Order: sequence, then structure tokens, then C-alpha cells
Amino acid sequence: MKFIINLSDLLPRLAPSDYFEMAQGNTVATYKIMLLCVADENGKLLSGPDARNAIDEMCERSMSKFSAIQAQFIKAFTDALVPPANGNG
Repeated sequence: MKFIINLSDLLPRLAPSDYFEMAQGNTVATYKIMLLCVADENGKLLSGPDARNAIDEMCERSMSKFSAIQAQFIKAFTDALVPPANGNG
């Protein structure tokens, strides 16, 4: 399982309130956004119970490991919004 952050698909489905709550560190809002981005090994986006189960699997069904997965997601999401400088400008 993996996350696919395709902003052209995600942003039209993302409520501004969820984005701003995620930006303020709200774990529930972040989880809701994560559910919109989780995909199987073939890159097919999952939804509903399949997406929730995939995140549980990524975390080895352990809340103690969720924070690391969440941090990776937030970094990937932030990088997608503002790509890191590459020094070519």
C-alpha cells in the first residue's frame, strides 16, 4: 500500500476546512485526507473500508506506528503543494 498525492484530483475533493485543520495539526483531519490518497500496489486509489484497512496495515495495526506514517504523509503532501527548491532558479 502507498499514498498517491495527485493535487489535480485531490484538491477539488478536499474541503478547505479539512486542509486548514490538517495544517494546524488536527490528526482526525489529516487521517481523513490520508484516506483520499491511499492506493494499492497497482496505484488504484482505495475508498471506504479498503482505505481504512490499508492505513491500518501500513501502521501494522498499531497506533504507536501511526505517527510515523502520518508524518511521512504530511511531508509528501507538503512537498506536492510546494515542491522543494532544486537550485536551478
